[in-house]
Amino acid sequence: MGYLLALVRYFLYHMGRIIFCRLFPQRLSYRITRLIADAHYFLARPTRRALISNLRVVWGKEKSEKEIRRMAHRTFRRFSGYIVDFFDSPQMNEDNIDDWVTIKDLHYMDQALSREKGVVALTAHLGNWELGGITLALKGYPMNAIALGHGERRATDIFRKQREAKGVKVI
Repeated sequence: MGYLLALVRYFLYHMGRIIFCRLFPQRLSYRITRLIADAHYFLARPTRRALISNLRVVWGKEKSEKEIRRMAHRTFRRFSGYIVDFFDSPQMNEDNIDDWVTIKDLHYMDQALSREKGVVALTAHLGNWELGGITLALKGYPMNAIALGHGERRATDIFRKQREAKGVKVI
C-alpha cells in the first residue's frame, strides 16, 4: 500500500508540474490546487492524523481541538501553494529573481561567508522553504540542501532535478 501511495504522489507531482505550471496562469493554479488540498485533507487520513497529532504536541492545551484541526487544514492548503511556487521555479533566473523574492539583510550572509569557514543556515519546514535556497543559489551563493526522499524514486527525482536546475546541490 505504501508503494502505491508513493506512486500516486509521483503521478500527481508530475501531472501538477505540467498542468498547473505550464498550462494554467498562476492564480488559477493556486485556486485549483487549493481544492485538491481540501480533498487531500479529507482523504489522506494517516497524514491528517499525524499532522494533527504534531500540532497537539506543539500547542498543548493552548489551542482547542477545533483550532488544531483548522490549523491542520490550513497547512494542507498552504502546502498546495508551495507546490505551485516550487514547480514555477523554472521561470526564475538570475535576471528576474528580484521580481519573485525580496531579500532583507543579506549582508549578514556576506559577513559570515567573509570568514571563509562556510555557513550552515537552517530554515523551518514552513512556508516556501525551497525558495530561500533557490534564491541564494541564483544570487551566486554556493548552496547545498539536505532533503529526504518522497518514498518513490521518481518523485524524489522530480524534486532533486528541480532544485539542481537552480544550482542547489541536494544531499
